[in-house]
Amino acid sequence: MLFHLGAFHRFLCTAAVSAGPMDAGIIKNFKGNYCKLLIKCALDLDMQGVADHYKVNQLQSMRMLTRVWEGVSESAIKNCWRHTGILPEDNYQEEPQDAFARARL
Repeated sequence: MLFHLGAFHRFLCTAAVSAGPMDAGIIKNFKGNYCKLLIKCALDLDMQGVADHYKVNQLQSMRMLTRVWEGVSESAIKNCWRHTGILPEDNYQEEPQDAFARARL
């Protein structure tokens, strides 16, 4: 079992190098959405007279991150997969829902 985990770890390390554009695009989209939401929340708290505008608890943070992830655009994810070159050319037009449905089989 440890051998398989080691092989998987090596795959992730090498995949991260080849998937750089994917990471950059999704993370850029995610961070942009997060900054917008954080600033909006800080302004709302400031208007309410809260002294520490950026203080959030773990539950609030998790809810914010969920909202942010849901806001990552489908086109950002598609573009990142296209830029990696991992998938064959004919898979670029495929809808993400179809790929996930097949993966569950």
